[in-house]
Order: sequence, then structure tokens, then C-alpha cells
Amino acid sequence: MRRYKLTFLLVFVPSMLGSGISRIKDSGWSLIWGVLELALGVAISVGAIGEIREGLKRRREEGERKDGP
Repeated sequence: MRRYKLTFLLVFVPSMLGSGISRIKDSGWSLIWGVLELALGVAISVGAIGEIREGLKRRREEGERKDGP
């Protein structure tokens, strides 16, 4: 589990996206903050998905080595 650094942050992504969407409707600094929240939420999601895919790939390769000749 030490290899997963962003996956635990997925818990916060739904609230960040909701908050970001509601802030975009405002103007000024609130708009900028909303865009930053959305960008951070998307970046965390993309990074976590990459970590999960690498972990699954690594497990699959380890399983093939154990089953192989």
C-alpha cells in the first residue's frame, strides 16, 4: 500500500468538485478559486487512476511470474 500516494485523496474529490462548481457561478476571486478546486480535483482523480492501474498491472505481472515455469 505504500505505493499509493494519491488514492486516499479520492475521498475529498466529490466535495471539491461540488464546491468548485458552485463557486464558478460567482465572480472575482471566487471564480478563480472554483477553477482551481476543479483543476485540483481532476488532477487528483487522474493521478489516482494512474496509480491504481499501475498497481493492478504490477499485481498481474507478479501473478504471471508465480504461475509461470
